[in-house]
Amino acid sequence: MKKLFLILFAVVLTTSCSKDDNSSDIVGTWANDFSVSFEGQESQTSRDEWKFSSDKMGTYKEYTNGDLKSSTSFTWSQSGEKYTVVYAEGRSNDVFKIVKLVGYTTLEDANGYTAAIKE
Repeated sequence: MKKLFLILFAVVLTTSCSKDDNSSDIVGTWANDFSVSFEGQESQTSRDEWKFSSDKMGTYKEYTNGDLKSSTSFTWSQSGEKYTVVYAEGRSNDVFKIVKLVGYTTLEDANGYTAAIKE
């Protein structure tokens, strides 16, 4: 009986301990969709899209009217509540913070502006 109790205790202990799986709130797709129209012209739609992976890698893509205009990979790191994004090419590095805003989870840039919304 004593051995059974020890075995059950060991099973409970090992299954109840959680491992740090290096996941983060930033993992997933974040996007900023917007449209601009000028008088007498057709509107232009744009989309900026960040895809963050749990392996600290990601991709950034820019679309205009649904067409891919540019794409680059990036690495990201976290320090406290700040996330630093280092792009492979074509963009200056970014620093983001995750903010809950009116029912949305948003990426806020270093100037306090909303850069994207989590999808």
